[in-house]
Amino acid sequence: LLPGDALVGYWGESLASLPPAEVARRLAGLPGSELKLTIRRQVALPPGTSHPPAWPGVKLELEHFGLTAREVEPTGAAFVAGLRSGDLVIQLEGKPTRYMPLAAARKTLQQAREKGVPLVIHRDLILTREGNKDA
Repeated sequence: LLPGDALVGYWGESLASLPPAEVARRLAGLPGSELKLTIRRQVALPPGTSHPPAWPGVKLELEHFGLTAREVEPTGAAFVAGLRSGDLVIQLEGKPTRYMPLAAARKTLQQAREKGVPLVIHRDLILTREGNKDA
């Protein structure tokens, strides 16, 4: 987790409408047990250059909830910005991507090569609660 990350989901369920006490109750659990969280993170692809890193260095696929990052090149701008394979891109230049055609997303990325482009992503994390589960 990084400063600025927002917790938006727990085991695939949105936390948006839950009061803080209910979120805390769901996050509490047995020491050593796992929990799946979804975070929202802002990242920015830096402007492209004529030499490596590759720009944008990510293959995007259109899936049910929007654009999903696939095949993130470890030397590409997307990786340098913090994008990882499996991340759901929910905003591209401030525009929601859920119903954005894949061709439009690719065009936006290519047009933004000179200036860079801000993205908002959702990322699923599997964490293990601290403590000894045998205690």
